[in-house]
Amino acid sequence: MTDLLEGRVMRPDEWTPDQAAAWVTEAWQGAVESIVETGRRLAEAKIRVGHGNWLPTVAQLPFNERTAQKLMEIARHQDISNASNWTHLPASWTTLHALAQLPVGEIPRRIESQEITAELDGPAAQQMAAVYNAARQEVLNAYSDAVDGATAALSWAKASEPPADIPEHYLALAEFKERISELNTIAENWST
Repeated sequence: MTDLLEGRVMRPDEWTPDQAAAWVTEAWQGAVESIVETGRRLAEAKIRVGHGNWLPTVAQLPFNERTAQKLMEIARHQDISNASNWTHLPASWTTLHALAQLPVGEIPRRIESQEITAELDGPAAQQMAAVYNAARQEVLNAYSDAVDGATAALSWAKASEPPADIPEHYLALAEFKERISELNTIAENWST
């Protein structure tokens, strides 16, 4: 069935669920390369069977729809789908799925530091992802707090004037303006 793909453009409704399931199953149950290839085939098969035929296709596979989604997520991760990393990655799709939660670039860094090896188990990979997600959430919370603070300062500045007689133990107006200018400079240099 692989011969059908050579030099052809994918078209929806090109395959029946039987054809798509056979093609995906052919790649299933192997090393990292096979797991990534299964995810790639799933993504392509989902397009080729067309609307309404995905669930009948999945029903014929040796795994369920949730597993299919996880395998496609593995295949989409740039670090995991990079063949130069495969010898260092565990040949377990559940462990690879946990690693797929890490940002692009993190897996090669952890391979280099030998935190990720072919022997890495699922719980250790899940712990890596959990630590990353917790740290990311902390950053998002701090960002949200900063946005709230900046919004409150903007609301105050739009509606008010600074007091004419600011006591010494309060921030001087000139220093307040310097902080706003510094914040503006920092924000302008952010890249997203």
